[in-house]
Parts: sequence; structure tokens; C-alpha cells
Amino acid sequence: ANLTDMGEGKDWYIWPPQSAPQYDHLGRRLVWRIPYALYGGKPSGRYWYNYVRKKMKEYGFRPSEWDPCVFVRNSPDGNFYYIGLYVDDTIHVYTDDAEHEDIVARFKRDFLGYTDLGPLTEIFNAEVTSSPNTVTLTQTRYIADLAKRFEVDGLAAIHTPAQDDLPKIVRAAAESKQTEVDPALREKYRDIVGALLYVTLLSRPDATYAVGMLTRC
Repeated sequence: ANLTDMGEGKDWYIWPPQSAPQYDHLGRRLVWRIPYALYGGKPSGRYWYNYVRKKMKEYGFRPSEWDPCVFVRNSPDGNFYYIGLYVDDTIHVYTDDAEHEDIVARFKRDFLGYTDLGPLTEIFNAEVTSSPNTVTLTQTRYIADLAKRFEVDGLAAIHTPAQDDLPKIVRAAAESKQTEVDPALREKYRDIVGALLYVTLLSRPDATYAVGMLTRC
């Protein structure tokens, strides 16, 4: 990458790692001055994104107005190419194989170590399967891991969006005068509900009502 695009010319100061001296011989706290943004530094993410966006524009893409990490390129012949950026990973959705090969070649030229891993099979704890007409997201492994983590393996499955009496249970909890709750139990409950919220957002909207009710407690 061009170091000017990555913050060269600015003074960045960071705390030294624990393995390095922390104080000088006079007992003064030491910091390191570095010539450009480094991986993990506070400004680094912004410089990285700006550099990627600059390159995407050179390739003929524009940031989506809905999400700046989704880049779009539409061709007059009706072909389209979308690239989703997540830190330094990319997802390619395209209609022309030749265009894809060209973009991958440019990425390999401009981004050291870039590798094309082939068809997408997993992302964000979700399995991805595709056919000529559909793309399917499932979270079978993630949900099974949650069941094991929270020790609910083997319990009877509820095949409806929620138990019939869930609203009644939630109302009773909300109206309860009990204020003392075991902190460990409270933390575990929040962990469970947070994990289930993630599932409903990504692959299981059918459970949104039930999980939404649980967030009220």
C-alpha cells in the first residue's frame, strides 16, 4: 500500500508492548512515535478503509449509499458486481466470470497476500449453500454449540415461535417486586438472549417474537 494513504507523514504515538522498556533512566514514561498507522492502532481502520475505497473506485466500483462497506459496479450490458468488505475479508457476488477473474488479479497485484478462497461456504458463524437460483444461510453448528454451552442439549424442542404462555411469563417477571437477582444468573441470561438475538437477525426471523419478549426481562 502507498504509505501516504496509510498515514505516512503524520506522527502517531503508541504505548510500547509489555516486553519493551516502559520508563527511561530518569523514570519518565516512554511512548513510541511511529511514521504511519499500524495494524491495531486507533486510526488504522480508517486509513485502511480509505485505501480500499480508493482502489475500488479505480476498479470502477462505488460505495453503496446504504452501506459504505458494500461496493457496487453495474455494466451497461446488465452484468453486476458487488463486493462486501469486512475488515480485510471480501465477499464477491457477480454475474460474469471473466470480470471476477480480472478483479481477483487486480486484488493480488494491489494487496499483498490476497488469496481467492473460492465459493463462500461460511461467514459470521453461518453456513452458506448456493444453487443457480438461491442462496441459503443456516446456523446449525452455531445453534448446536449454544445448546451445549448453555446446557440445554436434549431438552424438548419448541417447534412454534414460542410457548403459548410466554407473554404471561414475561408480564409476571416485569411486574415482580423481586429486586435481588443472582449476578451470575443475570449475566448468563443476558448471554443467552444476546446469542439468540444474533441468530434471529442472521438466519431465524421466525424466532424474533420470542426472543424479543425475552429481552423485556
